[in-house]
Amino acid sequence: MTSRKNKFLIIQVFIASLFLYKYIPLFQSHNIWYDDAHELLISKVTISDLKSFMLIADHHIGFSLLLKLLIQLFSFENIYTIIGCLNLGVFILVCYFLSKKDNFSLEVSTVQILILISPVVIDYIYKPKQYFLDLCIALFLVKYFSYDHNVKINKVFPLLFLSAFFSNILVIYFLIPLLKLVNKTKNRLMVYSSLLFTMPFFFRAYNKFFSESFREYWSSFYESSTQSFLKLFFNNLMFIRSFNDLGLLPLVIFIVSFGLFRLYKDNKNILLMVITPVVLLNLLNLINLYPIGAGRTDLILFPIFVYSIYHLLKYLSSKISIIYLLIVLLPIFFFIENNKVREDNTQELINNTYLYDFDLLYVSYYSIPQTILFDSEYGQPKRVGSKCFYNSINKKVVFMQSDRSEKCSPQFNFSNIENEISNEKKILIIGHESRTQNIENTIKKMGVSENNITIEKIGNNELLIAINFNN
Repeated sequence: MTSRKNKFLIIQVFIASLFLYKYIPLFQSHNIWYDDAHELLISKVTISDLKSFMLIADHHIGFSLLLKLLIQLFSFENIYTIIGCLNLGVFILVCYFLSKKDNFSLEVSTVQILILISPVVIDYIYKPKQYFLDLCIALFLVKYFSYDHNVKINKVFPLLFLSAFFSNILVIYFLIPLLKLVNKTKNRLMVYSSLLFTMPFFFRAYNKFFSESFREYWSSFYESSTQSFLKLFFNNLMFIRSFNDLGLLPLVIFIVSFGLFRLYKDNKNILLMVITPVVLLNLLNLINLYPIGAGRTDLILFPIFVYSIYHLLKYLSSKISIIYLLIVLLPIFFFIENNKVREDNTQELINNTYLYDFDLLYVSYYSIPQTILFDSEYGQPKRVGSKCFYNSINKKVVFMQSDRSEKCSPQFNFSNIENEISNEKKILIIGHESRTQNIENTIKKMGVSENNITIEKIGNNELLIAINFNN
């Protein structure tokens, strides 16, 4: 037993070292773009400002509190590295828990490598997002509740509160334990009474799925999906690819299918725990309420891959040595290319902006949260009544809000810019180009003389446009 434990720990150190050696440069070179900046704005919001805090925290309050603590303890320059190391550490602890339950079998380490080489995992393990930690918690819950003696009121409900506080979507892993609890507990009144205290979490999860903003955010994904029931097939192919296909999708499908068969033979409790969330979210996907196959949203469902492949390896371990498989898989770390960093040069734009040389500064939609994060002189993250979350605090600064943000005013502001140009105002426009905000072409079509306009591009997507009628 001690020998197996020592071997497992040595492998864990080796895996962690390889992973960090490969991806620390990626963590350190990453720049803060729109989505990340929105989450990191939690550092500028006090908990007492509940409306603004809850808007950022969304449905992952516990994670936002953790992120706020990390930002206070460490600088923004190191935040991606800190998050990456923290997530890796939590993942290793969960794997230790899983291995300990199965006498430190090397099969866990093998599946662990398959997880860590997943492109979605590599992309989100260091981001200020809750998705990867959701996966870690889900892995723990599946194993923990696979034992009947853990399905008790004093164990189910505390874990439900903690998990849902961290991220509301984790409630999907409590459906089976709650049903078992109702079925096996004699004092059902106590169970039903306890369930009343959990309803807010389920209600918040319900509100998330059915919220207009959530559906609008993913509208392009749903529109690109094949309609009818064929959508389930294609979306689930993308879901499997999110895990990892390494260019061999049919082989991955075969492995997972055979693994589910072995899981059915070995442990029906675990099978039920991993299948139920997949079925539930597929039903929501069918009616355009949850994006199966969208990458980061798939991470919460990865336990179905982990446990199916693990039980397949347990079956095969009697026929092959798992240590040889580990030796084959470990070098893959060196052959996988680092994910391309999404380029964002908003900070450089701000450093090159001389605000008081112009009458007005317009900030494009996809640069607003970064602008507030890098320089509080421009604006603040604060919900004021029913107004937009991003509010300018400088009369010279205008945020070009999204057309999805119905409560935000003004919207894209191109008509406003055209009016200001006709009045020969000195205007500076900074921002991130996108399909919905084609700023450069729109401005050029306004008929401004080439002598009065200067366009500077930084990187591929960031630009700075100066319209100056005096120079």
